[in-house]
Amino acid sequence: MRFVMCLLAALILLGGLASNGFAAGYRAGEINGAEVGVWYPSPTPPLPYQLGDYQTRLAVNAQPVGGRHPLLVYSHGMHGDFKSQHITAAALADAGFVVVAIQHQVDDHIGSGNTIPAMVQRVEELQAAVAWVEADSIVGNHINSNQIHGLGYSLGGATVTLAAGARLDVVGASTHCNRHAKVDKQFCDTVGGWFGRLIGRILPLSLFIGDPHPVSTPVFINGRLVLVSPVGQGLDVDETIQAKSVSVLVVENDEVLDPFLHGYPLAEKITNFVLPVVSILLEGSHESFNAPLTANDAAGLTFIANANAYIIDALTVPTMVTEDSQPSQE
Repeated sequence: MRFVMCLLAALILLGGLASNGFAAGYRAGEINGAEVGVWYPSPTPPLPYQLGDYQTRLAVNAQPVGGRHPLLVYSHGMHGDFKSQHITAAALADAGFVVVAIQHQVDDHIGSGNTIPAMVQRVEELQAAVAWVEADSIVGNHINSNQIHGLGYSLGGATVTLAAGARLDVVGASTHCNRHAKVDKQFCDTVGGWFGRLIGRILPLSLFIGDPHPVSTPVFINGRLVLVSPVGQGLDVDETIQAKSVSVLVVENDEVLDPFLHGYPLAEKITNFVLPVVSILLEGSHESFNAPLTANDAAGLTFIANANAYIIDALTVPTMVTEDSQPSQE
């Protein structure tokens, strides 16, 4: 199996992008009962701040660095918390990005007959978060939203890919689960897997009407995409994809979403329509991308720091395209 990779990976291995020396400004808000937060570059020194379960240092409600900064929208994983990626968001703010995230409200419906409406609402929530930050009295005038970038973790990877123009593909998901149900139980199992129950509810309707894409979602991400341990099945990628480049970060021992069944196949699909695509393999587990709860977790903090270097470079380093082969599965 072949897919396009960037020489970006080699650049990352040389040490990653240097810090701009900014503090992370932070503002919180609410959209229809959903918590929303934005990190942004600020010249104001940060102070200790309790962000949910996390003790952080942020410049709360501070003025941004002058000028206009690239906008990135972040989507958390299923039943997750956007604050779990606060270290990554702060690092992106330090690198010059405005990062907006919202707490998804409908994940309890994932795995029920309402899965497709729930996925549509996830995308609509991201779109609402973008509108919220663009209208913000402090940050809004410092955003360059001509290109909106996307970062998604786990189910959030599928969410931002939909927001970039992919479509839900229930027929493709059914074909995948017919072949891989025993080894991809988190995704396919009709008892425990959320997408298996989705297929059972939606697939007959989609076949009856002759349309494998029974719904559409808003498309507003048109910059770079970074997908972290993403859900990669159940997505159809074609010429409607708007992303300018895509990077897929996976972990070798992912116990939830096997990269050979999700991350790599998704990179392969996207490669046909978006250049460049880079796929990066890290050592860790599916949960390794979540920030540690304590400063004593040296291994966890090291993993996050390494992942952040990849993410920032994927969003900023000019790309040079070459062909390489996908890591083989023994």
